Amino acid sequence: MAKKLTFAPIKQRYARIKERCVQIDERQRQPISLAPLDTSEHECPNCGHHYAGRYCPQCSLPSNWKKFDWKELFSNMLEIFGIIKRPLFRTIGHLFWRPGYMIRDYLAGYHLRYFPPFKLLAIVTLTLSLLTWAFGTTMESHGILHMINYALDKTDTIEVSQEIKQFLLNIEEKQKASIVWIIIQNILVVILTWLFFHRKSKFNFIEIFYAQIYIICQFSIIAIVLLLSFLKIEHDEITPFLAPEWIAIPILIYDYKQLFQLSWWGTIWRTIALYLVMVISYVFLMIVFVVLLVLNNAFLQNFI
Repeated sequence: MAKKLTFAPIKQRYARIKERCVQIDERQRQPISLAPLDTSEHECPNCGHHYAGRYCPQCSLPSNWKKFDWKELFSNMLEIFGIIKRPLFRTIGHLFWRPGYMIRDYLAGYHLRYFPPFKLLAIVTLTLSLLTWAFGTTMESHGILHMINYALDKTDTIEVSQEIKQFLLNIEEKQKASIVWIIIQNILVVILTWLFFHRKSKFNFIEIFYAQIYIICQFSIIAIVLLLSFLKIEHDEITPFLAPEWIAIPILIYDYKQLFQLSWWGTIWRTIALYLVMVISYVFLMIVFVVLLVLNNAFLQNFI
């Protein structure tokens, strides 16, 4: 007699996996715990004031003050970027372990627990630029302009194809190094994120802008890892995310799921729709731009 097919082991395994995911999510939701207050008594060696705590309320000298040494010299040099006072490496770790929850903590007022987004953006951007220069590599584009140039290079049916190709190639190279273009891309992402998610969250436009800065830092760090691993960075100039689509979209879903506290399905369709709207907008602008360029060249040829 044939054995009856049962799904009990599968259901039990699924229940254990689900329970484990819930436990991990609960751990990720917990903000960073601060050290307990120091209640021991101290005498300030600078002004002689007696106090309890880590800093003298009279002159702000820390209770663990000591003479200058090599460690103190290195710390003061890093303090130029604010790395010592606010934990840089802990913030980077949380950008991958609990990115959305970390951003929510920062927007909720836990500023001293995390590295400021604009300083972090400056550091990772500088690091990425130095590594790109050191390895002598460039960012490989696989976006609309790249495909248009490739298509024009394979056809001889358009008389002005070489002029158009060279013109688009110049635009593509300028976009890669254009700060203005990067700012426009990020503003577009912030606007679309606000349009797709603001009704389901309590964040205003400026708060979403701050969240976007942290996400850009996250993708810049990914670009650094890809550069160190493969000595190249593949990206699409449609978005400001320095990573291929197969990496960018899942990470965005993961970030937005934690940040906006939506269901997985609600986060997935909104993120994909956001990305598609960006692609459609970019394609439309490029098509209009190319058509105007072709018409302008044809008009000049007929006029001459």
